[in-house]
Order: sequence, then C-alpha cells, then structure tokens
Amino acid sequence: MTDKMQALYDKWRNLGISADRRARKRLPQSALFWALVIAIPPSTILSTHLWLRSAYSGDLFHLQGFLNQYDYGIYRYRLLGRDALLFIYRHLLGAFHDRPYMMPRDPNATQLFYASYVLMDALCFSLSNFLLLLLLSDRKRHLSDQNLAMYLYLTLIQTLAMAVVTPYDQLAYLLILTSLLAVTLPGRWVGYAILGLAALAGGLTRETQFLVTPALFSAALFSTGRRSRHLWAAGLINLAVFGLVYIALRVFLPGSDAVAGGNTYGGKWAFESLFALALLFYVSTSLAVRMHADIRPTVALLIFSSPYIVAILISGVLRELRLLVPILLAQTFVYVELQLDSGREARSTAASEPPQGPQNLVPEAR
Repeated sequence: MTDKMQALYDKWRNLGISADRRARKRLPQSALFWALVIAIPPSTILSTHLWLRSAYSGDLFHLQGFLNQYDYGIYRYRLLGRDALLFIYRHLLGAFHDRPYMMPRDPNATQLFYASYVLMDALCFSLSNFLLLLLLSDRKRHLSDQNLAMYLYLTLIQTLAMAVVTPYDQLAYLLILTSLLAVTLPGRWVGYAILGLAALAGGLTRETQFLVTPALFSAALFSTGRRSRHLWAAGLINLAVFGLVYIALRVFLPGSDAVAGGNTYGGKWAFESLFALALLFYVSTSLAVRMHADIRPTVALLIFSSPYIVAILISGVLRELRLLVPILLAQTFVYVELQLDSGREARSTAASEPPQGPQNLVPEAR
C-alpha cells in the first residue's frame, strides 16, 4: 500500500511541476494591454474612415460647407472641435496641394479637409483607447476577463458610432475619460486641477461633458468613507465648471441662444432605434454587474443622467448610436470604481481583524 501511495504522490507532484512549467511559458500579463493599445486604433480608423467612407454626414467635407454648419445654431457652441479641425486643415494646406475627393454625400469634398477629420479622430480615439485600457486594467496593466469583455464591447459600440463623422465626438469621449481618470490619481488636488481643465475643454466641445457628474455622483453614492466624499467633490467641480462654460457660451457668443438644434423626437426610426439602444444598454449592464454585483448604481446613473436622456429623446437622432457611448463610458467608470472600492474595503477589513493562530490539522481522538 505504501508503494502505491508513493507512486500516486510522485505522479501528483510531476503533474504540479508540469503545470508550473506551462504557467511560466505564458505571455506576460501586460502583453495583451499593449497589443490592444497598438492594434485597435489604426485598424478601427482605417476601417471606418478610409475603407468605408462616411455615407451619413453630408456636405461637411469641404471648407465652406463646414463653416456653414459650424458657425451657426447649436454647432457654434462646439468651439474646440471646430477650431482643432480647422487648425489641422490649415497646416495640411500649407504643406500639400488640396484636390477633390469622392464622398457619397458631398460632391464638393476635398482630400485635405477629409484628411483633417481622419487625423483628428485617429489621435483622439488612440488616446481615449489608451485611457480606457488604463481605467480597466490594474497597476501591472493586466486585464481581467470581465474588464476585457467590457473593453471589447465599448470598442464595438464606438466603432459602429463612427458612421457619423464629426469634429467633436471622439474629442468629447477623450475629455470624458480624462475627467474620470483624473479622480483616480494619487494627488487629490492634482486630480481636481486636471478635472477642472478637462471640464472646461469638454464644455467647449460638447454637452456630453455633463455626464461626468452623474458618473461621479453614482460612484460616490455607493462608495465608502473618504473615497465617497472625494467623488462627491469631484462631481461638483465638473458640474460647476461645465455649467459656467455652458452659460457663458450662450451669453457671450453672438446669435440667438439655443439649447438644441431642433425637436426631432428621436429622428427617423425613433421607436426601433430606442429599442435597439435599450438592448445595447442591457448588454453593457449585464457586463457591468459581473464587475460589481449590484444593479443600483446603474439605476442611480440613469436618474442623475435624466437631463441628458430627456434631451437626446427630444432633440437627438437615436439611430446614430454615438449618443449612447458617453453613458456607457460613465457606467463603466462607476463599476470599475466600485470594484476597486470593494477590494479596498475587503483589504481594510482583513487588516483590522486579529491574526488567527494555526489550526490543528490533526483530527481529535474519539
């Protein structure tokens, strides 16, 4: 019997050594992180901006058509994206000769003006992709299975939303992620300063910067202690800066004040689009609760975000999908923050418990 037990023990030990060797042959944990940083942005931009030219945005890919839209109405408030694209175009025009460029809905499109969109979106998407991966990974740049699934889903929705080419959407996503990541920095006042600057730039870019506040408030509502107070304060900073910029633009810029471009009530295929958006949000929520098993933060986020939701239902075009992206980014931050807060609370509880003595592993004699 002893020989058989020794043989079983040796076999079990050899299996353990073999498994350990296989584990040592795995790729570095950070390899996936950096592969996604490098591969996703160029492949996404090439597939959406060059291989499939925009058939949705019309008459906006030459200078005069662009100015006709972005100098008037609700679009004149989106200063940062407009001026950034014109800045790129002027520098391209100084280095290259412009020429006509075939676009499905703009017969006057020019090559360099469309290239300005491509370069700007590529830069903003690359940076926001990097920030999103930073948000979802740990300090060693390792992505858990749940967080990787959320990243891939968010990237899918962003890619689908790129059917609409604008000078401000990708920039707005980048500033939202910058704002949310700022509150995770070790230096609290440095984080507040970066958040304030991002809120200022976000207010000059698009109204979606408002959603940073619902994200921070929702995370604060379910966080503990000092962390909760930090998130409440950060949410108020974003709301104050964004609110001041929002009001100042409508007071000081010439022309009649506008809150929306018009009442669309969801646009064409409104009911079908709303149903699709609800299903897509359900998928993101299903992924989120795998990160932190609680549906209440999502309910709180929707309540805090109700001004934005009402605005897009009245004046948005729901089939564009791009209106959903900021809410998904906000939801992702909330659940990552609560996931980390749960880990901090568990470590704090474990550290406060008195150490237990060694347990007696020998069965008591009967």
